Amino acid sequence: MNNINIINLIEQNTLAEPGQNIVDFHSWPDFGERIQHFACELDRMRSASVLIPIMTSGKEPYVLLTERSRHMTNHPGQISFPGGARDGLETILDTALREAEEEIGLPRAQVRPLGYLAQYPTITNFRVNPVVAEVIGNFEPKLQTEEVVSLIRVPLAYLMDKQNHHLKEIQFRGDTVKIIEINYQGNRIWGATAGIILHLYETLFLDN
Repeated sequence: MNNINIINLIEQNTLAEPGQNIVDFHSWPDFGERIQHFACELDRMRSASVLIPIMTSGKEPYVLLTERSRHMTNHPGQISFPGGARDGLETILDTALREAEEEIGLPRAQVRPLGYLAQYPTITNFRVNPVVAEVIGNFEPKLQTEEVVSLIRVPLAYLMDKQNHHLKEIQFRGDTVKIIEINYQGNRIWGATAGIILHLYETLFLDN
């Protein structure tokens, strides 16, 4: 997966402004239908942003993910993108940049926003706005250890390979819930993070 080609593809196919609509899935209609059930609840959900940081300093692009502390109130121990709830009058981009700088020490000056994805509602009552961005050059991670215990680098090509996406069922609050799961070198990526990765895949390779 060539750095220049994938960055151009992202810029061409993502949204220039934050999405107002809920994410829609084509490759797994059953999973998409579950997400669509949240459409009428978006207004009461708390707005949040995540950054999808794509490193292009090497021969191939890779994505930075975080392993959250098991002491966190929301999504303890899960693998996720840097991000969090919007603060006051922050823009969606400002939130994503602030959270990435706070959580992993990624300087804003090294982040080049490429585009936005549609809103992703979660069962924990957030509507997440993903911001796709290129990380310019290398940087020295400085983890906020109260929230993040490690930084995980995954090749973008691996995440964009449909064969690595798996539809699973889990028990949540007494219900059987369908989720997307991606496994990489012993790391289990699931829930909203894996769903957003699937949404990026469909945006780049199915929707154009």
